[in-house]
Amino acid sequence: MIEACICEGEHESHGELGPVDNTENVGRLVTSPNHFRKDGTLKPGTFPLSHIRSSGVSLLRIDRMSEEEITEISHLIGKQGETPVGVLVRTAASVRAIQDEKGDQALCVLDDPVLANPPYPDNPAHAIAVSSKERPDEDIAEIQNELMELFNEALRTIGSVKK
Repeated sequence: MIEACICEGEHESHGELGPVDNTENVGRLVTSPNHFRKDGTLKPGTFPLSHIRSSGVSLLRIDRMSEEEITEISHLIGKQGETPVGVLVRTAASVRAIQDEKGDQALCVLDDPVLANPPYPDNPAHAIAVSSKERPDEDIAEIQNELMELFNEALRTIGSVKK
């Protein structure tokens, strides 16, 4: 198992906006019905295990976007049959504060601009949260639980995300 932590990349710029600062608000777009149970609560799949493990959970850099840009991108990236409901918003520092069983940083928050990558619309204010190292399935599931707890009751509706 590789034990190297990739979080050193948090301080490297991958786009014109630079690294994600701890004070920045980051958000996860949620759509209906994909991310919601019938009782209105969030499904754990809002934070897919495979994305936590390797590809990264897609986030918006809220402080680096206008309300109009957030609304537009939310409608462009939603899957067919899905309606953008809102964005779950927390600080990058709070995501980075999630720890593993050893007390190490569990997730890295990295700037990950999307440019010229159809079918996705350009978004220089895109970021990801990804596991800081390889982990067993049960540890990834625990990180998912931590994300669910962190983002619980953090929903801001489309059109008033920055308010």
